[in-house]
Amino acid sequence: MDEPGLFSSGLSDVADTNCSEQIRQARSEILGAGYQPVRTVKWNATHVAFAFAFKVDIPTGGTVGNVDIRPEEPVLLVFNQQNYPFSCPRAYSDRTDFPVSALPHINPTTKSIPAYLCLHRGNLDDWFAEHTVCDLVSRIRGWFRDAASGRLIRENDRFEATRIVSSLGICVYDDEQFNRYIENEWKTSGSGGASFIVGDLLRDFSQDPTKDVGFAWAAKFPVKEIPADMVQKAHRVHGYLAETAPGENRIIFGILIWPSAEPVARYFGSLPGDFKGLEEFAGPLGLALEDAIASYEKNDLQIIGGIPMLIAIPRPQKLIGANSATEFLSFVILGNKENRQENGDLSPAAPVSILEHRRPVTRKFARYLSSVSGVEHSDPRILVLGCGAQGSKLGMHLGKAGFTNIDFADHASLSPHNLIRHALLPGSLGKNKAEAIRDELDVLYYADSTKAFSARRNSAIEILRDQQILDNVDLLIDATASASVLEILVQSNLPNRVRLVRCELADDGRLGILLSEGPGRNPRIDDLQAALFDSAIEDERLSEWLKRHREQTALLRGPALEEIGIGISCSSDTMRLADDVVSYHSSLFSVVIRDMIQGDAGQGIIHINCIERLPPAATSSSFFVREVVAMGMRDSSWKIRLGMKVFQDLKTAHKLAGKNETGGLLIGFAHKKRRTIYVTRLLPPSPDSAGSPYAFRRGVQDYPEMLDRIHHLTGNMLGYVGEWHTHPKGAPKASATDLAALASISSTLAAAGLPAHILIVSPQGMSSFLGEVAGK
Repeated sequence: MDEPGLFSSGLSDVADTNCSEQIRQARSEILGAGYQPVRTVKWNATHVAFAFAFKVDIPTGGTVGNVDIRPEEPVLLVFNQQNYPFSCPRAYSDRTDFPVSALPHINPTTKSIPAYLCLHRGNLDDWFAEHTVCDLVSRIRGWFRDAASGRLIRENDRFEATRIVSSLGICVYDDEQFNRYIENEWKTSGSGGASFIVGDLLRDFSQDPTKDVGFAWAAKFPVKEIPADMVQKAHRVHGYLAETAPGENRIIFGILIWPSAEPVARYFGSLPGDFKGLEEFAGPLGLALEDAIASYEKNDLQIIGGIPMLIAIPRPQKLIGANSATEFLSFVILGNKENRQENGDLSPAAPVSILEHRRPVTRKFARYLSSVSGVEHSDPRILVLGCGAQGSKLGMHLGKAGFTNIDFADHASLSPHNLIRHALLPGSLGKNKAEAIRDELDVLYYADSTKAFSARRNSAIEILRDQQILDNVDLLIDATASASVLEILVQSNLPNRVRLVRCELADDGRLGILLSEGPGRNPRIDDLQAALFDSAIEDERLSEWLKRHREQTALLRGPALEEIGIGISCSSDTMRLADDVVSYHSSLFSVVIRDMIQGDAGQGIIHINCIERLPPAATSSSFFVREVVAMGMRDSSWKIRLGMKVFQDLKTAHKLAGKNETGGLLIGFAHKKRRTIYVTRLLPPSPDSAGSPYAFRRGVQDYPEMLDRIHHLTGNMLGYVGEWHTHPKGAPKASATDLAALASISSTLAAAGLPAHILIVSPQGMSSFLGEVAGK
């Protein structure tokens, strides 16, 4: 016989034969665990429920707060007949008088549905994938035990906001912004009131939000009054866009309503499903719903069939996951003609749907979601040169990570072939690349007044000649893959505060290379390039790249070295490079740059990504590069740049040789246009070399093989760039013997237009000397 006060009393029985085998098995497991009797009832066309009761552990002194939890509680376990056991059964109280307003961890329902228990903070189906139906029943019993003991909310938890399980759509708004507005109203009067909201309809919906198409809007800001001409224009724009561009966002207006400042402690176990229910919901809260809607309609603010509404409710303490004690509930009333009475008033049966809250993107929120820390009060000014495939993705990655002070520079517009590898989509075709990226990020951060995205229709050369621009930059990212831009960067007088990073793809996209200068531009970008080439002697990936480059260009060079172009330009419609390859490199570049911003390494950085396609394999690594020692030469425009390890190795060799002279060869490359010799490593004395306190005679044993090996591994990029020897006493001056050696070497290198170079190390320092050819 049905018991009074049970929801299941109105439900019909279902025979076991009408249930799936899995559900019959679940019933047997529950019966076997001692829960009897178990009645199977029809929940709806697709669900059945088990109705049964179990004992609850009630505290000896009674329930906390006298909440009406009883020693035996009836429950309903609702099964989806098609999806069980992959869908977890849902738990409801079977009592029609269950104290939903006194308890948290309840999923609100309409009044026709009993109290729906929240059993898990994550995805319940995922939890059930690793548990049995009896585990679920034990969890339900634990919920009732905690409810009786006042432990549904942990001691350190805040107030639990109303849980939204099923909604018609979303409302995007900055709860902190609206909370400031509400708190100011409460400070002014302390009473309830209402305002209007200016917002945007976010998706391509029909005029009336329905369960079939959903509803989404962004509540941008509250206002007391909306000018009539703005309302008229909004109606005209909406009608125009509905015909010509139905996918575009369009302005709409909503209602913001709040009660007095007196905190509301009760929970909402049910939410309104129609306008009558909304009135019944608003009445006990002291909301002036009728006046607010009347004012809304008087001002002709209803542009679509739906009336969006945001209700603010003061709570006794801050909400979980929020910074205030104000809870906002967002509804939409379907107020089209079909849902109005003859006098134009809303019908009591007009559908009302709850909307889920989504925060708009702000710098703070983006950094939180991106786990960017250590820069909460910093927003470095970033300048991105080149907004092609690599630059666009890098800019988007950094922008979405919460770096909102980015200046984009590119003189080109977006062409159809660019879309294959670009971060932008077809809606930006024909637009300037820099401006299009800026516009996309501006829209993303529409709610953040601190954002400072900007764009320039200038070439990199024009930008780098404008000192006023450079003086306001903290981080300069060169994504142009341009050799000419590299030359300008090497020669530019960048402020010391600027950190320069160059990102390039090489070896047909197999390699991604990031070079980051050190503080004060030491090491400089060209020093890092020299160190990169030198790393190929030990790094097989880099060596294979340089060897392939040598083979492709068919330039087998000896000591007459020419510069290699690292970067791949993706601007050509003949370039064959997949979007996922570009994305792989750009995403890792972004990680390196973010880490660099969050914690200054204090040195130069070389980062290398390597991706192979057959079989698929990918690696990523970084290493630091210390500062270089730059040396000029008397009576010559050439310069010498020594890697720090070379500098220290020379000092060590001088010390170990003691009173005798010693020496060897210098390895690196000479850049004729820059008139700079980059020394990346030295070779020690050959076995057949001989040194005395007054002279050093360099031998040749093993040198040919060593140089051949270096040429081979670096694709002939590195080789002999001079000789070194020590003077145990005195100053690092060239002797007559040294000058004679220079003359001899000069005659050999003259045809290549390269200088003969000797570096002398003494107790008083180091000096470099060039042969006469160097000055010609």
